Amino acid sequence: MKGTILKCLEEMVKTNYGHQVWEECLKASNLPVFHMFSITEDINEKLSIDLFVRTAGVVKKTVPEIFDEFGIHWSCVYAPRIYAAFYKGTQSTKEMVLKLDSIHNFMTQSIANARPPRFQYEWLNERELRLRYNSQRGLIDLFISLLKGLDQHYSCNTKIDKRSEEELVLVFD
Repeated sequence: MKGTILKCLEEMVKTNYGHQVWEECLKASNLPVFHMFSITEDINEKLSIDLFVRTAGVVKKTVPEIFDEFGIHWSCVYAPRIYAAFYKGTQSTKEMVLKLDSIHNFMTQSIANARPPRFQYEWLNERELRLRYNSQRGLIDLFISLLKGLDQHYSCNTKIDKRSEEELVLVFD
């Protein structure tokens, strides 16, 4: 996993809970309290997931609740600032979702060792999209939280139906 994910988690925790709480999260994951993540750094998958789990424990929330907080912070604060070019020209969750696979394709070509999820799309009708989530990480629930964040960012209301660990059906408003 790329360090940008954990950099965003750090920013979210510091913003929502304070610097001291972030230090507690690092300690809970057996990391030094002054550990710095670089956005292009390769981070061990197990350590990355563990940090989300430990963060949930430190702030006394469930992992899905931390995923949702992260999804909002990523989609509304972090990504629009760090990856502004990708947001350019999009006006809705639907438009951004349809752009995601090309964004992730670009990332795999331009950043060494990048392995973001890839997506396959199948329109069921003009509002319903079957989305196939292709990733060995098994983080579809985190992806769902990012979609919720996009809905907040764009003031949309997308219905998300998780069919399996690899498939969603999205109904756009």
